[in-house]
Amino acid sequence: MINPVAVNNETTSEYVICTLVDSAYLYRMIALHQSIAKHCDDFILWVLCMDDIAYSILDRIQLEKVNLIRLEEFE
Repeated sequence: MINPVAVNNETTSEYVICTLVDSAYLYRMIALHQSIAKHCDDFILWVLCMDDIAYSILDRIQLEKVNLIRLEEFE
């Protein structure tokens, strides 16, 4: 089980947002993150990556305030 506090070293955030993404919709998830970051300072975005490509790319670019979850971790 994933502990949000341990992942972020934060105890609370005003907004906790969750989405899922695969490699075909990766650009939309990045746009979602940019929009949230533009309009909200205090958030955590949890992203369930439905394939390894999405996870690999998002892990590489290290978006701020994003926690990635591999599908295998969720199942």
